[in-house]
Amino acid sequence: MASLSKSNVLRAGVTAAYWSPGTSKISVSGSKLGVSANFIIASKGGGRTQIKVNINPEDFEHIVTEMMKSDPAKALKAMSTAIAEYHS
Repeated sequence: MASLSKSNVLRAGVTAAYWSPGTSKISVSGSKLGVSANFIIASKGGGRTQIKVNINPEDFEHIVTEMMKSDPAKALKAMSTAIAEYHS
């Protein structure tokens, strides 16, 4: 499991005029079933809500495509590092 130290979760109601901070504590993990992102946000009525986003391997191409749109150099470096670690 890894932590996303530079990422964050924002929250808003569908009709809200702005996004509010949710959390910056996000963990990710991978398995044969895909990649999961996990985080906890405050619930509107009090308490806390745990959220898990499951990304199926069939959707990896979409994630990589959006990464390349955002920052091609960092995306390529991240993928190269991951490939090198996988093969070592």
